[in-house]
Parts: sequence; C-alpha cells; structure tokens
Amino acid sequence: DPDKVTVEAKDGKLVWNFDSEYVYYYLFYNAYTYNDVQVSIRADNRGRNNNNISLICRYDPNVGWYEFNIANSGLYDIFYAEVTKSGKISYNSITNGGSNSIKQGKDVNEYSITCKGQQLTLNINGDEVKTITEKKYGLREGQIGVSVSSFNVLPILIEMDWLKVDEPK
Repeated sequence: DPDKVTVEAKDGKLVWNFDSEYVYYYLFYNAYTYNDVQVSIRADNRGRNNNNISLICRYDPNVGWYEFNIANSGLYDIFYAEVTKSGKISYNSITNGGSNSIKQGKDVNEYSITCKGQQLTLNINGDEVKTITEKKYGLREGQIGVSVSSFNVLPILIEMDWLKVDEPK
C-alpha cells in the first residue's frame, strides 16, 4: 500500500516510515560510478525489531549489484542481485551469518561495506564481521545505494543520520 510508505528528509535525517508489509524500498546514487568504494551509514531503529537495512555497491541497473543485508534480529546476508533477461531480480547468496555486533531493538547501529577489487567486507559498529573474496560474478564498478525492507511485523521506522561514501582504506 503506497499510501502507508514514506521516505523523506525530516529534521536533518532520512526517515523511512513503513506501515505496509513486505516493502523493499531502494535509493541509488546515480550521479557517479565507483570502482572501489566504502559506503557507511548510521541508522536508528525507532520501530519494530523486524527489518533489513541494506547497503549496495557496484549497482548497474542492467546487470545487477552486490547487496549487504543487515537484519535488526542479528543476521546478515551478502547477495549478488542479478537482473534477469525478463527484467526481474534474482538474489544469489554469496555468504550469510549472524553477528553479536548488531544492536537489536530500538538502538543505533553503524554499518559499513567495502567493495575493493574482489574483496567484499561488512563492518558493523566498528567490528569487521565478514570479508569474502568474490570471483563468481566479478562486478567491477557501479553506483551505490541503500535500502530498507519491512516484513510481517509493523511499523518500521528507521532514521538515518548520515550516509558516507569514501575510498576504501
């Protein structure tokens, strides 16, 4: 229900407010294409404890992208999101796991991803959670993005204080 989903700048924050189930809302920064990149955000969960925040690198709308999903429950996934010939998105798992670094419930988390060469790295609240060498899909460049997803527990209310794009260290 589009009337129950808003994403807007409010009081200096990007506020994601979902009162509709199974919403996957993406924002892409299409002004620039990056090879190696680090994307970081600070997100304050003000709603229920059942959502994903995703960071994206090497986005190409015709090919696909790498997507790092962090669930407020303590789990994470890294996917290659492939644009199929029919134009649909097929999510291919690269790796997944859980992390005690994720602050669950109504709390603030800082997430960072690095896409450098074939290395994909996920950092959560300053802790390196996972680094993997990805050779199967071999994306080299693309845009960056961020996403919030709702499932079957509402409402979802995420306030993002900042998003930072940087060169990997």
